[in-house]
Amino acid sequence: MLTEIDKRLFVQSTIKAMAAYTMPYLTQVIGVIDDKTGEFRGTGFFCELAGRQAIVTAAHVLREAAATGKFQSLTFSRGNAEAPAIVAGEIRYQDSYDLAIYYPERRFPLGEQKRFWPGDRIDRDPRSILRDYLFVQGFPQRFSRFTTLGGNASFSESLAYGAMVRYREKDIAAEEREQFDQDLPAYKFLDDNFLEPHQFALNFWVEPDHFVDPETKPSAIKDWSEVFEPAERVQSLPPGQRPRGAYGLSGSPVWRLGASGRSSREWTSEWSQLVGVITDWNHSAKILIATSASKILEVSRR
Repeated sequence: MLTEIDKRLFVQSTIKAMAAYTMPYLTQVIGVIDDKTGEFRGTGFFCELAGRQAIVTAAHVLREAAATGKFQSLTFSRGNAEAPAIVAGEIRYQDSYDLAIYYPERRFPLGEQKRFWPGDRIDRDPRSILRDYLFVQGFPQRFSRFTTLGGNASFSESLAYGAMVRYREKDIAAEEREQFDQDLPAYKFLDDNFLEPHQFALNFWVEPDHFVDPETKPSAIKDWSEVFEPAERVQSLPPGQRPRGAYGLSGSPVWRLGASGRSSREWTSEWSQLVGVITDWNHSAKILIATSASKILEVSRR
């Protein structure tokens, strides 16, 4: 059985592989200002739903972009240094889940690096996350931009992050509670009523040094503290305090590694399953909040 240190080291060892493996499925949501400029609004991902091409993101990403009145249309990036494509189609909203699914009316012109996540690897069991490690990848707003270079192409740098689900006491079966308390003494549970039934939470509290390789030359180190924008939505903060938020990560996909019950030595990124979509973050609880991927399938059937 792996110790807690072994588990942490295993999760860290998967980040690079998962980042490379999942990048082809990510896209940026871009508000088009004119034929040469635009504005990054959030993250989304390509996937297949019942054999149809689809792009999934958080509903509020599209709703809030439209509400600004500043964009001619919305578009999605097709790959780094690739010109975004504007393709007409249907947007299916489910605001109670904060989900939006865009179905292009014709085949979406993916860049060479991009792929659609297979529908049979969208997890149907919302409780599968309780026994597995989770992985998120998306585009922080600070390092995403839309330029006139390269044929009006978008350029970005992603944030890849590994974490465990943040448990509520009701998530732990009675027969497992004693072992849980031994493994994670003084665990800080979320209140049982903190989340909606369709949601789950991930631990999320990052510092700049989490993203710096100790062997990296100082000149190559980015100011990762600038990834996180000022949190206007956080109330009652002391003057001048600047918490780190997750701006731009809304709509990011969440995967589980698929390592539960298997040998960590044999693990491969092909075991991963899509389990959710990031819809919010809570600074005080230090969590990201996600809608279960099972709800994507539910909305797609309507």
